[in-house]
Amino acid sequence: MPSWVIIYCTKDIDDVTPESIGEIKQNDYWSLAEDYDVADDLVSPALTLFKIVKTSDGFTLQYRPEGERQLTMVLPSFW
Repeated sequence: MPSWVIIYCTKDIDDVTPESIGEIKQNDYWSLAEDYDVADDLVSPALTLFKIVKTSDGFTLQYRPEGERQLTMVLPSFW
């Protein structure tokens, strides 16, 4: 698994909020887990911990226990 993934946006993202990103929680993660051979018993705990937190340079998607690596989304101001 890569330690860094870059996603480029073609539209302005100044209005991105934790709430708008949080809409991804509505995805069917049980079907995705099946598609990627992830054990079903890992999905519910991750969704229980799921939250988006605004940081000084973007957002963090938290889905693992505290102290474990989370997903960080950096929104550089120069883009």
